[in-house]
Amino acid sequence: MVEKKRNSNIELLRILLMLMVCIWHMYVHGLGYRNVDAYAHATPFSLFMMAILVPHVNCFMLISGYYSLKFSMKILSLAFQASFYYWAIAGSFLALNIWSGWEVLKHILPISTYVWWFLSFYVVILFLSPILNKGLTLLEKKERWMIMLTFFVFNSIGSF
Repeated sequence: MVEKKRNSNIELLRILLMLMVCIWHMYVHGLGYRNVDAYAHATPFSLFMMAILVPHVNCFMLISGYYSLKFSMKILSLAFQASFYYWAIAGSFLALNIWSGWEVLKHILPISTYVWWFLSFYVVILFLSPILNKGLTLLEKKERWMIMLTFFVFNSIGSF
């Protein structure tokens, strides 16, 4: 059996990216910087931090895809964990009359309804990763660079 070598630097980067996700959510959800109108009240430091934090999800997904995510029962475990925490919070919100029954019903199938977009796209990447990695090995270096450049342009300039 081939022994997998751990790459501590990449693991440290992933931890840093997860921390950046938490800080980003503090700005967007905690401070209310969800749209451009809210930026008028933001401090220059907040705007600078948000600009630095923007690419964290893309980088995290790029690393995950590069290291060939493998489908396993772990995705079901992740879905069950997310559902457990959701239902615990939703029960509390329903008891406090913060949410309506409709808000709860939207979340019954969180992966397929894109209510939890991060989980939905993680599952999509999970299924596409082996196909993309196998296909990329069949391409020449110049073709791979052209594809990566095209995706970079779509992702950076467009609304993809």
